[in-house]
Amino acid sequence: MLFWNAGDISLEWIPGQHESPGEYLSGAVELVADDDGRAAIADSQREIVFPQRDPGEDAYLPGSDAARVAWSAPPSGLHRITELELGSDGCAAFDLDDGLLPRFYFCTPLTELPFEAGQYLSVEDQGDLLVLSRAPDPNDPTPVSQVQVAASRGNNLPSISGATIAAKPVFDAELGPELGCGTVAQPQEFSAEFGGEIVRFAPGDKVELDDGDHHLTIHGVHAERRVILVPECAEGPDTLGDDLELVYVWTASQQQP
Repeated sequence: MLFWNAGDISLEWIPGQHESPGEYLSGAVELVADDDGRAAIADSQREIVFPQRDPGEDAYLPGSDAARVAWSAPPSGLHRITELELGSDGCAAFDLDDGLLPRFYFCTPLTELPFEAGQYLSVEDQGDLLVLSRAPDPNDPTPVSQVQVAASRGNNLPSISGATIAAKPVFDAELGPELGCGTVAQPQEFSAEFGGEIVRFAPGDKVELDDGDHHLTIHGVHAERRVILVPECAEGPDTLGDDLELVYVWTASQQQP
């Protein structure tokens, strides 16, 4: 597959099939197909290899994959936190149920988590959405504060009670290819509405909203709309279109009564 900028190469359409080289027009590219229909370039009347043009200084290149959210196999259900460690790499390590389960890793931009050893944790695996919630001790009916942390990745954004989350492409951005995999993507920005307030934020930003009952903190992680993609090479969804990641923390309101 070849890519070029409009105007770099003049194009001529050559109808029909030609058996003799003498019938080829200037600029023709000769293609042959195997029994499976896969085409290959057999010859060309002109050079078709051009030096790569570096993207402009202001061109948007796809974001790094290093900061993406990630987690190990989720231990769905209710568990007691035996130990919780937050590493310098952004990954939290959960030891659950006195080591009866494999260590669970949860990697996000969060520098702290609203959980601690001895508490009970509910783990809900929804595929591209992982929800961790504080849960009461099964042997103690005492209510616990409402605390929830969730990480979302994929083509869609999560539904958050009372909030509206959206992403919108930046249509006037100049685009450039990512050199490793050739991915080309439009940047996107997030927006959130909660408690009567609307905010816009970019990947890498953190916003905090409060409606008087609940406090919502959202970390934008990754927001692109991919227009050229080699799925086997790139991280994220295996399809063209939205590639969105965020993390949110849902707690009781921090407003003074």
